[in-house]
Amino acid sequence: MKKSQKSKVKSQKDNSKFKNFIPLKNPLAVIASPAGAKQSPAGIASSLRFAALLAMTKWGFCNARNVKFIFGFWFVILVFDFWILNLCYAQPTVSSVELIEKAKELDGQEVIYEGEVIGEVMTRGDYSWVNLNDGLNAVGIWMGNNSLGLIYFAGGYKSRGDWLRVRGVFSRACRRHGGDLDIHAEEAVKIRSGRLVKHRLVGEKKRIVLILAGVCLCFLIGQLLSRKLKTR
Repeated sequence: MKKSQKSKVKSQKDNSKFKNFIPLKNPLAVIASPAGAKQSPAGIASSLRFAALLAMTKWGFCNARNVKFIFGFWFVILVFDFWILNLCYAQPTVSSVELIEKAKELDGQEVIYEGEVIGEVMTRGDYSWVNLNDGLNAVGIWMGNNSLGLIYFAGGYKSRGDWLRVRGVFSRACRRHGGDLDIHAEEAVKIRSGRLVKHRLVGEKKRIVLILAGVCLCFLIGQLLSRKLKTR
């Protein structure tokens, strides 16, 4: 009798904790409310997880029989969270044309730019100048020497340069570097490596080279024969 009375008292205490708890008739209403519509992407993702948990508890899916279903469901939710956060927070790269045409708008802002390393790397103390060409124009990048290990090939006649993506502050007219348009890189990543380029002669060029070589050879033979005739 005493044990049964104690268990009743415990159950009454436990139930008293949930006096102010009001169950939702529709758990998905959490993300459909006007307040939820003003949330950030991270808030929306957390609301989705909360609504899914409420729906699973309400509809009786949270039990030992549905372990595989629960793990699969939460895996899908995590993939969806990763996708929506990536979609909302991904910063697009800017082209050299955009940097030139929208220089006033982008001045002093953080940008992501990518391009091929061309020309020589000019070191100035702890920093270096690297020119990145996106196929349209070249932009000067001011980066720390600790990022120079990423560069192995520089674009030129004999090689295709490494392709880098940099994130940094764009300056329309940098006061520190004589008013030039540049980017002060804070982070650099190699997208793809460069390579050596072997140039093949075109068929017409080969013919011209062979003709010129034949003419030169005939001229040399003629010179040798004329000398022999003179010595006789």
